[in-house]
Amino acid sequence: MAPSESRGSSWFANLLLLFGSLFFVVLLFAVLEGSLRLVGIGAADPQFSRLKYQQIPIPILEPGARPDGSPVLRTNDVRLPYQSILRAKPPGSLRVFTFGGSATAGLGFSPNVTFARQLSRMLAQAYPDRPVEVMNLGIVALASNQVKQIVADAVRGYEPDLLVVYSGNNEFLEVHAEKYAQAHATWLSLAVGLLHWLSANDRLSSTPIAQDLDIHWQPQLVGVLAVVLMGLLPALYLAAGLWSRSRRRKA
Repeated sequence: MAPSESRGSSWFANLLLLFGSLFFVVLLFAVLEGSLRLVGIGAADPQFSRLKYQQIPIPILEPGARPDGSPVLRTNDVRLPYQSILRAKPPGSLRVFTFGGSATAGLGFSPNVTFARQLSRMLAQAYPDRPVEVMNLGIVALASNQVKQIVADAVRGYEPDLLVVYSGNNEFLEVHAEKYAQAHATWLSLAVGLLHWLSANDRLSSTPIAQDLDIHWQPQLVGVLAVVLMGLLPALYLAAGLWSRSRRRKA
């Protein structure tokens, strides 16, 4: 074979390998996407944020006990100062929750000077014969979508008498942060985000197929498998290239 013909054949083989690999990657993601949508995963969730600092553990309160043994519900997010309410709501008590971002959380100030603490003092003074519980669930940098999740959680499980929401000033920051995250996303960050999304919200266990068959998925395992699978793609591409070179050498 003439040198020019050999170079032309090698160039064509490399080009074929490149397009074949790209096709394989696209096909793999298409199958993965189709499978997830088949089991009910893939619809946009307006409440979910890919921004790490906006992730919310639900339920926002966890069971605990005070030093005297009283059973309580206490905050379980490290961004919130320790607070607790009695697990069994006292008869005739007044239970209030405040929600929002940094303005509600009192960023830069002591918890003693937040408007939630001032509200607690005012209510205790106005209703001296009623037990008053005021819990501040404001978290820095939350937008209204995340605040909505916490409000819904409080309504479902904590028997509130009053909800105070002060939110809205983080909406424009969220938009710019989302654009920045999308522009600097990598396959690893996307895979880690998928892992968090699955594990934090237990999406697979709530799918129609899983509920019909009473299947209890392990979302952490699925996320790890997704990360491993995406990490194998470069290895597969390299292996295909080495195999192609070895064939050309034998020829």
